Amino acid sequence: MEFTKLVIEALYAAKEGEFQLAEGKLEESKQFFREGHRAHSSLVKREANGEQLDFSLILMHAEDQLMSVETISLLVTEMIELYKRSK
Repeated sequence: MEFTKLVIEALYAAKEGEFQLAEGKLEESKQFFREGHRAHSSLVKREANGEQLDFSLILMHAEDQLMSVETISLLVTEMIELYKRSK
């Protein structure tokens, strides 16, 4: 998943003291998160409006992935701040 790759690259860049690169990768990763979040919100709204959506293991997995990448992003953002303070 491109989002996770960018977030991890941001962490590694920060570890090397390349904070501008790290911030850029985090910002780029947000574009992928927003795209996934929009798709998820669209499905939730459609079901809330009464549309019957088929249950799908793939959809359930995608929702789980979305939650995981949000958590990873928050943790990496905090870790980057810690790297900044230690330099």
